[in-house]
Amino acid sequence: MLTDQCVSVTDLKKNMNAYVKDLRKDKIIFVNNAPVAVLMDVKKYERMMIENKFLNIWAETKPPTKRCIKKHK
Repeated sequence: MLTDQCVSVTDLKKNMNAYVKDLRKDKIIFVNNAPVAVLMDVKKYERMMIENKFLNIWAETKPPTKRCIKKHK
């Protein structure tokens, strides 16, 4: 994790406008030193959702792979 992406929930509350204006990098929100959420640009989120849908469709339609097993005599 990159330290410039880590934000405490307290700091997020104090500086929300600054974080929302600068979403070139996702922000990982921490509560009690544990990551709990991610703040990201909505366009990036939408792209991720579309890519995920395509991956799920591809995984569902892809035929299962078969391994060739040669029997030794």
